[in-house]
Amino acid sequence: TVLKGVGMLTWECKANDTGALVWSGPSPEADLLDKNGANVGKYFGGPTWAHNDGSKVTGKQLAVSPSPGNIPLQLVQANPATGDGAMKGVTYIQRLNTVGGTAAGTCTAANTGAKQQVKYSADYYFYKAS
Repeated sequence: TVLKGVGMLTWECKANDTGALVWSGPSPEADLLDKNGANVGKYFGGPTWAHNDGSKVTGKQLAVSPSPGNIPLQLVQANPATGDGAMKGVTYIQRLNTVGGTAAGTCTAANTGAKQQVKYSADYYFYKAS
């Protein structure tokens, strides 16, 4: 199954583990759209993909790959889904065809704590064991 995520990523300017100031996050809030453009769910922090049928899946990032000018491509290993709907049995989620979503400007002492909301879209591929 492929669903398009369309929404916002929120970034915050703050110190990382080494004390360097960086745009951290992001915190996602997106609608999940089917191939006909119908809203079938939500994607939010965790990461969590929740379907309107009540099923949802969370996961752990396994790998990322740069997508210049856009948020990176991503591979996530899914945890067992909750609910008996579309997310049941999902084992991996891949984020491809990313557009936008990157924080702009430099994170400095002058803007520590500042937040940016940036529009993005991506295709999420949901894989199930056969």
